[in-house]
Amino acid sequence: MAGDLVYPNGVNALTGEYLLDPLEPADVAALAKATPRNDAHERWLASVSNHLTQPSFGVPFDVTADDPASAGWGIVFQSDAPTALQQSLQKLIDHRRSQLGDAKVKILFHQPNEPWADWLARHGVGPGTVDPTMVPYYLLLIGPPTGLTFEMQYLLDVEYAVGRLDFDDVDGYRRYIDGVVDYESSTTTPRDASAAFFGTRHPLDPATQLSADAMVDPLAKAFAPGGRFAASIPGLRVDSSIGAPSTKAALKEILSGGGPAGRPAVLFTATHGIGGWPSGHPDQIGRQGALLCQDWPGVGSIDQAHYFAAPDLPADAQVHG
Repeated sequence: MAGDLVYPNGVNALTGEYLLDPLEPADVAALAKATPRNDAHERWLASVSNHLTQPSFGVPFDVTADDPASAGWGIVFQSDAPTALQQSLQKLIDHRRSQLGDAKVKILFHQPNEPWADWLARHGVGPGTVDPTMVPYYLLLIGPPTGLTFEMQYLLDVEYAVGRLDFDDVDGYRRYIDGVVDYESSTTTPRDASAAFFGTRHPLDPATQLSADAMVDPLAKAFAPGGRFAASIPGLRVDSSIGAPSTKAALKEILSGGGPAGRPAVLFTATHGIGGWPSGHPDQIGRQGALLCQDWPGVGSIDQAHYFAAPDLPADAQVHG
């Protein structure tokens, strides 16, 4: 928010305009208070709200939430998932069992159109009650949101640590799993004890001016020597590219390991995301969600040289972990 307007993030890849025009605060409030178009949906949301506002004590007292060996790990398939898909995840399942033990790893299934609360109930727990012996705290959903919906994912995520894998084909899953297992099984790490902060700050663009000045810069300084959180990670090196230095070339250098941070363990970015391609457009899959860089001249102009997309990732980039 800047001045009297709310500036959403996002730039249209075809026009260079904002994906959403700046909004008056009164318009945002009106949208929030608008009458729902679906009464049944409203009742369902009210029911969800009632569940989520009940007292919750998190994981049981004898479970450590940040330790999968204590909190458990589960993988969730849609019940009609192809056998080949399930087999492609077996290497990861076996790897987790070798790390955590058979009792802490569960393979779970979700029935078509099964609501979040019903799925929990079928596995012996309810909203507000986390029991890793029934449903592990760490959950990995497999497949697109056409089966395991985003609503299911986000409602689970209120209480559980939830992630999702969704690739176009079985080979995509296999390549990803190979990378994870190889990384976790290696005796060395490709990462350095460093963090890189990358934030654009465009002229006449309140959204990135606010994110650069009020978020990226203070956060980077907090972890740098003498900062508030410097002692939390002893020896951490911090490199910042904020404003003018946050170019596409700089981001490529960070990802290739050639920047001052070396091969950073953490890369924190704040800028506009790129979207706006119509469904089926040849650039949509490869470039949707690209990161706008400081090279952008401003609203009304856009070119592939102004943003960093998946095809721009260097062939020698190491992003494991």
